[in-house]
Order: sequence, then structure tokens, then C-alpha cells
Amino acid sequence: MHGIFLLLFIFLVSCDRPDPTPELKDPIYRDMDAEFRASEKELSSLEKEMNTAKAEIPNAQPQTGQSKTRWTAYYEAEKKVEKARQLKEYHRLRRETRKDIARKQYSRAYRDGKPWPNPEEYQVYLRDKELKNAPKDWNVRLKEKLAKDSPSKPSK
Repeated sequence: MHGIFLLLFIFLVSCDRPDPTPELKDPIYRDMDAEFRASEKELSSLEKEMNTAKAEIPNAQPQTGQSKTRWTAYYEAEKKVEKARQLKEYHRLRRETRKDIARKQYSRAYRDGKPWPNPEEYQVYLRDKELKNAPKDWNVRLKEKLAKDSPSKPSK
């Protein structure tokens, strides 16, 4: 009798079912999620700065130029907040798109019995990310290349 229950338990445990949230295993999705969370924190920090700048405006001394300086600081903070909001939305959309792609790729790989996620795809993603974040100034890139390629001088 116990043997039947044991066999039934082993059968139920060993059933192969697809993962309902495969994106959590996808390193690309996890990286994009981390970028989204970082952009949320950055936005929160910039909103606090903007609110602080706005609160300082009424305390400016008239006829000293403080009012203009504080309004300028507030407008600059407001621009940064708007840019951070746009960046947060960009990261959110990118993350959601990757989630859909990961689920489709996982279901296809599961159906075909192939391993997932593809490590080569992650390496390509990392290379593209590195190139995207590389300095755009050629002088900086040239100096970095020359410093990397130049042989070290032996010390005497």
C-alpha cells in the first residue's frame, strides 16, 4: 500500500511542466529589470532635489540675485526629472518587451526540448551594452586604447 503511494508521489513530482515565469531565469531580462529599478531610484532622488529647489525659492532675498539663481536651479531640476521619467518609461517598455520575447523563446525551446536561455544571446547582449555605453568622444577612446596597447616601462 505504501509502495503505491510512493510511486504515485514520485510520478506527480517528476511530471515535467513548463515554467510559468521563465523570464526570471533570463539574464537579459534580469539586467533590464535592474536598469528599470535603478531608473526608478534615480527619478525618486531627482524629484526630491526638485522639491527642495522649489521650497527654497520663497526664501530668496530680493534684489540680490538669489531669486533668479533659485528659479534657474528649479528649472534645471525640473528638466532632469522629465528626462529621468522618460528614461524610466523607456526601461519599463524595454523590460516588458523582453519579458514577452523570453516567454516566446522559452515556450519554443521547451516544446523542442532545447536548453534555454541561450548563453550566446546573453554574450551578444553584453557586448552591445558595452558598445552602447562606450565613450562617444574619440579622443577619450584613443587615449584609452593607447594606454592599453603601450608596453609598460620597466622601472630602474
